[in-house]
Amino acid sequence: AAGWGGSRDPLGNPLPLTIWVVWWMGMVTWEGVFGGLWRRINPWTGAGWLLAQLGRRRVPLRYPRSLGHWPAVAGLLGFGAFLLADPAPADPARLALIVGLYWLGTLILLLLFGVKWLYYGEFVTVLMRQYGRMALLGRSAGRQGLGLPGWQWMRRGGVGGSAAIFALLLLGTGSFDGLNETFWWFGVLGLNPLEFSGRSAVIGSNLAGLIGANLILVTAFVAALALGLRLSGGGVGIRRALGVFAPSILPIALAYHIAHYLPSFLVDGQYVLARISDALGGPHVHVTAG
Repeated sequence: AAGWGGSRDPLGNPLPLTIWVVWWMGMVTWEGVFGGLWRRINPWTGAGWLLAQLGRRRVPLRYPRSLGHWPAVAGLLGFGAFLLADPAPADPARLALIVGLYWLGTLILLLLFGVKWLYYGEFVTVLMRQYGRMALLGRSAGRQGLGLPGWQWMRRGGVGGSAAIFALLLLGTGSFDGLNETFWWFGVLGLNPLEFSGRSAVIGSNLAGLIGANLILVTAFVAALALGLRLSGGGVGIRRALGVFAPSILPIALAYHIAHYLPSFLVDGQYVLARISDALGGPHVHVTAG
């Protein structure tokens, strides 16, 4: 409702502030550092459980094993395209439509395939689970555990090929998120950044850059693994090696995510506090940009 009926200013509307500042900047960082947050606030598990209780208890479809995490890979690329190539990803009405359709679509797929859709096909949950396994807090043998960063990944024997690609795409998408804002990228496109007419002029270029950055990273990573296996003379296959070593990219991806968005979080987070204070009738929060 806030997206359509609230302020048109993204910094004055609670929806863009919640999605881009609280969730994308804040919650993703929290999940990767401390963990345990997303499984408690996941917006689909409660609704899915309730609707399942009202209807049939068994899901009508079985999630195809062959799909693996590929739907989540597609979802991550779609999210990256919206974030980096859409002309106005922070526009409240536009964002409300995208978020609403995604929430509804995910709920329908959850009812069709059960909780496996969240763990394999829904990119936000997959993202949070991959980052969450690097966190200090986690679950081990059904109990809450505490360890050094990455202790949960150390207990795993690797991941499947599609989950490995997902991990690589987190770094590739994040890297292009920074690259597309540089003067170098504008130079490649032949644009003067001081006379930039808006994101509508670079939709196709940013989409191509996003895909290209991820293809380059995946190709380089697989080539490095293949070379390492050849030099070591080991009997491990490339798919097995990819599943074991791809998660090692996640700390880099998370660190880049934190570093890239920290300045924006420190500034835009003040607008979040201002909106909360206004909603509660508290004192006015003065926002400083530097």
